[in-house]
This record gives sequence, structure tokens and C-alpha cells, in this order.
Amino acid sequence: MSVLRRFREDGNLPNLTPGQPPELPEPLDTTSLFERERQALLKQLLQYPFVYDKYRRLTLVDPQLPQSTEFLEEIAVNVRELAERQCEWGCAALCSRQRVEPECEGEALFALGWFFPNHISTTGANLRHQYEHWFPSSLEVANYLLENAHQLRERTQALVEAIYGSSLPPEVADAISAQCSTLIKCTWWTKAGHFGVWEGLGCCGFHTTDITYQGSFPIISLFPDLQKMQMSHGATFQRADGRVHHLFSPDFSMVDNGFDRVDMNPQFVMLVARDYLWSGDRDYLQRLYPHVVRAMESTLQMDTDGDALPDSDTGRNTYDVWDFQGSPSYICSLWLGALKSAVRLAQEVGDADRATAWRTLYDRGVQSFIRELWNGEYFVLWRDGELVDECCMSDQISADWFFAVNGWEPVIPEDYIDPALDAIMRHTFRPGEGLRNASYPPGKAHRLAASGNLQADALWTGIEYTVAALLIARGRVPEGMAIVRDIHDRHLRAGRFWNHVECGDHYYRAMSAWTLLNALTGFAWDAPRAEMTIAPRIRAPESRYPFFTPLGWGIYTGIDNAKSSRARIALKEGEMRLHTVRLPHWRGSRPVTVKMNDQALRVQVTPDGQGIAIHLPTATSLTKGHEMTIEG
Repeated sequence: MSVLRRFREDGNLPNLTPGQPPELPEPLDTTSLFERERQALLKQLLQYPFVYDKYRRLTLVDPQLPQSTEFLEEIAVNVRELAERQCEWGCAALCSRQRVEPECEGEALFALGWFFPNHISTTGANLRHQYEHWFPSSLEVANYLLENAHQLRERTQALVEAIYGSSLPPEVADAISAQCSTLIKCTWWTKAGHFGVWEGLGCCGFHTTDITYQGSFPIISLFPDLQKMQMSHGATFQRADGRVHHLFSPDFSMVDNGFDRVDMNPQFVMLVARDYLWSGDRDYLQRLYPHVVRAMESTLQMDTDGDALPDSDTGRNTYDVWDFQGSPSYICSLWLGALKSAVRLAQEVGDADRATAWRTLYDRGVQSFIRELWNGEYFVLWRDGELVDECCMSDQISADWFFAVNGWEPVIPEDYIDPALDAIMRHTFRPGEGLRNASYPPGKAHRLAASGNLQADALWTGIEYTVAALLIARGRVPEGMAIVRDIHDRHLRAGRFWNHVECGDHYYRAMSAWTLLNALTGFAWDAPRAEMTIAPRIRAPESRYPFFTPLGWGIYTGIDNAKSSRARIALKEGEMRLHTVRLPHWRGSRPVTVKMNDQALRVQVTPDGQGIAIHLPTATSLTKGHEMTIEG
């Protein structure tokens, strides 16, 4: 109350109270103190709100009263009483006093910092925090923030404006930004440099491989070193037989025994491919390539009939209370995606023999996938010899989602992707209720493992976003947005806008919402080839979209009308080397002119789909503040 009384009366609050009790002489004989000693002691005590309140009230009655030895002795008694009660010291208040006229506004700048050196694992180890390498105290944190407030605020607002000031549908902007809150709320970054995302806030463990597969797109885009860090550390726990780890628990010193989940090996391979192709980090690829080889060889052992598809030990997976058997479409799709990714990785490291072998397996596997699992309408849940489960699973062509949002060529022939999506929308999506993980179409025989299964019937927003992103990437924007808006409306009604629950709060998988951005912009980035692609799915006379890579982010602005087309690529942060820019939806006429910061460039322009590809003679760096313009 001593703090609030002063605030109520004059709008002022005391400074931050020291966290330690006053240092009083023992014994305290105020009569023997010199005047300057009494004033120094009084100055120290007035930092505490309960002292200041008494001082001020006495001053109003008689200014001489708080200067008396009796006042100091009374305060000393109060301090001793608080110490005997073992009270914790600390009382903070902030206030900026200003007069705000009617219909005007005011702004107060303040800094809030913290420093908790102790981060104790349940193992008893003190993991501490990464920020200790940069700041020795919370005061230093606050000083840094205040000294750099303008720059930090400007950069932060630029990111917000890039998303919300763009042509993205508002539900997509909300989904992207809301799920990024998980990065702040659900991550550990220890002093030793280990990083991981909780699968659910305080639930399961960290860097769950089968969830990182869907949820890590914003991490590799915004904080690439953290994504590569959790992948590299996870790889050190790969089992001798090539099985990839499931999750870290209870900290980063050990993993659980979830090696039986057969979707993780192919997901690991695709993640390594994405991280490398987006970052261009050859050291990362060299470190993880041996783990990729072991993961591939391990999964290949699951093919017992030589058709290049896994067909044994395929039960356990990310749907952890829903086991499969035989050759499941979900697992086989991932395997085909891993084979195609591994071919590129092998080529990058010069492993020609494995590149050829994996390419041969991929070609044979695609044929087997269609022959064994396509029922004429969609890919069945699984086939095991003569047995078949024709449940329609939303995640049946998961690898094609992963490839589409990376801007890679499809995994399976395109003739099968859209019909499969048609069936998924027809059988698993119910407007107002959401996209279920799976459903039996009318007339299809039910099997016990899937029929009425909790996870088959469930709505997992992390999966809903992936199906929506694949639809959008295929140009089916209205259907994809129907799923996104359904998620948006459901969670607003439930008051769970930032908290998507699957197994624990703020679930990591829902961060797959970031891939809606790549799908809508048609953005792709290949760092080793210095190749960028932008193909917005929503055609408009004018459009503005952000793009993000591990090396930098920027804004694409397009003008597309009957007279001419114009594109501008402006980099806001970082540096990107460009050798080829692909604009598959370009409708401009020839000739095409290209400028870098208003200086004309000599380029070669070739057809690319319905649009063009622009080839620079040599790779050119696009740095912060620079822009490339294309007109035709």
C-alpha cells in the first residue's frame, strides 16, 4: 500500500527497491552518529517504500520529525522485525509521469530484464543459460535494451509489418505469427549450446524428430543455427543400427527409448536436405551425411520383398496410439521423399554410387507405391499381402507436402496428387469441425486398429496446416484457405488462439503454419545453386509478400496487369547470392530488363513453365538495402 498511496496522490513511484535488507550498524546508537552519518543512513533507508511512506507522512506534519534519532530507531526496529519473520526483500514499481490531453496519446519507454543463472535439470545438473555468454546481470540486459531500443524496435516492427502489411490473407498472417509464440514459450537454449523445442509445453521432451519434421520451418528460416544445432546434437544419439532418436528427456544429456517409430528415419533425411539446401552450410552436410547413410540403410532393411517399399516393422509412428502394418501409405510416402532427398545430398558430397542406387530405388518405389496402395480414388492406409485397410488418411502423401513447401519437384506423379487431395477433402474435412486425421469412406470395411481410434478421429492443427499448404501449393487456394479459416475460427471461439493442444499445450507441430507462407508465395530457395523462385498463388494486379531464408529475408512486390509486369525483390536483412531467379507465373512481354539498384544487368532470359527464368552471368550478392527489379 505504501507504493500505491504515493502513486494515487501524485502519480510517482519509488525507484526499484534493493533486493537485500538495509545494512544497519549493530548495535545502532543513533545518538552517537554524526549528522552526515545520519543523513547517509536515511538516504539508504528511503530507497525502501515502507520507509519513504512514513518519512513523507511525518514530513507533512513536521519536517523535523523524520530527521530525529527516534525516527531512525523506529525504522531499525521495523527492519529487525522483518528479518525475524524471514521476509524476502524486493519491491519494484515503474512509472513515467506525463500529462495526456484529451484525444491525444503518450508513450513511455521502459526496459524489463532478467538473469537467472540457475537452470536445474531433474537430473540435478545445472544447465544454465546461453545468454550468460553475453550478459553478466539483468542490469546489463536492461542497459543493452535501452541503448539499442530504437534499432531493436525498428527491426521488430519491420518483421511484423512484413507479415501483416503483406497480401497474405489475415487468417494466414495470424496463423504464422501466433504459432511463432511457441519459439519463445517452449524452448531451452543451455549455456553449453544445446537447443530444443518442447513437444508440448513441459510435455514429452525436446526436439521430437517426428514433430520437428512439421514444426521447424520457422526455425530454419529465422534462426538457422538453432535448427542445425538441435539436428546435429540429435544425430549423436543415433543408434548403432541406424535408428534415429525420438526425443530428448529430461534434458539434452539423454534420449528416450522411442527408436521404434519408423517415420523418423526418412523424416530426418528430408530435414537434413532442407536445412542444407536452404542454408548452403557444407560443414553441416558433411557432419550429418554419415548419419543420413545409416538412416537410409536402416529403413531399407524394412523392405523384405524387394519392391523398394517398407513392408515389415512399420507399426509404430508419430500417431503413437495408432499402429499400422504392412506397407502404409504414410510411411512409404516418407520413404520415397527420403530417397529423392538422399539422391541430391549424395550428389552434393560426390557420392555417385549411392546417388545412383538411391535413384534406382526411388523409381522402383514410386511404381510400387501406385501399384500396391492406389485404390483408384486415394492411397489406402496400408496393404499387407492380401489384407488391406482402406481408411482414408489425411497424411497419406506427407512427403509431397514437405517437397511442395520447399519448392521441390513432386515425389509421386502429379496425376495422383490432386485426386488424393480430392478424396481427403471429401472424406476427412467437415466445415466447422475441421480436418480429421482419417476417416472411412462410405462402404469401406472398418478395421479395428483405425476404426474409432482416438488419433484417427482427432483434429491435429499441425496436420491440418500441412494439408492446407499442399492444397495452396497446388493452386487450390480456396480449399486450402477453407481449412485455415476453420482452424482460425475454432480457436478464436475457444479462446485458444495461441495455444494449440495436441499432446500438451502450445504444441510444436502446429508451427507447420509457417509453410502456408511458402505455399502462398510459391517461394523456394536453393542456396548451393543460388536459385530463387517466387510464384504467388493468389493473382492480383498488385501484391506484396515477405520471404525468409536462413541467409536473409526481404519483400517481393509484384505488379501484374494487361500492359506490363514488374517485380521487385528487396532484401531487408542478411545477404543472398543470386544466380537464377525463377518467376513461373510471369505474364510480361519480352524484352525483359533487370536492374540491381537502378543499374542495368546483362542477363539471359529463358522460358520457365508459363513464366520466365532469369540467369545472371555470375552469382550476384543481394545485400541489406539492395533491390533487384524486373520489368517486361
